[in-house]
Amino acid sequence: MSDDKSIPSIDELTAKQERLANEVSEATTALDTAKSTFAASAKSDPTAVETLLELATGVKTAEGTVTAAQRAVSKCQTDIDGIRYDEAMGGVISASTAIKTSVTKPMV
Repeated sequence: MSDDKSIPSIDELTAKQERLANEVSEATTALDTAKSTFAASAKSDPTAVETLLELATGVKTAEGTVTAAQRAVSKCQTDIDGIRYDEAMGGVISASTAIKTSVTKPMV
């Protein structure tokens, strides 16, 4: 970890993950609304092809937004896990070095 400015902290990643989780929730609500609007329109006037196509496009867009937001949340968690792993491995390496140093010191 040579450049600390380029590595976000766990707190920053957690905050980002929470914001993204809210976006997933909002996108999921929009998707559900688009699906129910599509279903209602299809029942009320199945011949309104143009309207149904627009609504179907809206559903697909909402699905894409949900998927992208879910991936972003997952990436944040992966980044958080990676930082925790790096910190843990740094501790293991430091402890290992300390043990080697103390074992190889000559007795006085």
